[in-house]
Amino acid sequence: LLAEQTKKIEETLWVSLRMFEERKNLLITMAAKKNGINSKSALQRAEQSQIHIDRIRKMLQSDNMETKDDMPV
Repeated sequence: LLAEQTKKIEETLWVSLRMFEERKNLLITMAAKKNGINSKSALQRAEQSQIHIDRIRKMLQSDNMETKDDMPV
């Protein structure tokens, strides 16, 4: 049960990572096409998305490292 839950959580994190990356790319594209306040807001939201991307990636990397360490040689 624990292994299955861990697998589902990891799948969810990968989906979240992709969604945040797509959101960040969309926000950057929107900011590039517009000037002014809206572009600044879009860039700020893209920066916030990058923070989440980094956090999720760090969790996934630490989980993968623990899994590899737990495997017998």
